[in-house]
Amino acid sequence: MVSCLIEPALLISAGLSYALSSQVVQYADLDGHLDLINNPSVPGFKFEEGWLIAGEIPGLGCKIDL
Repeated sequence: MVSCLIEPALLISAGLSYALSSQVVQYADLDGHLDLINNPSVPGFKFEEGWLIAGEIPGLGCKIDL
């Protein structure tokens, strides 16, 4: 299982990337970015109906908006 605490979307992207690339990960709880206010990282993934959908952008796919 891959999980998180409250962390920015950049770190959620890293967890999502690991979860999708590993055959041993069966579960993921990666919603900690939803509780942040003024999160400087803009995710490259989508959150649809409770599922994280990886984007088409190479790498982690995030942008930093300071």
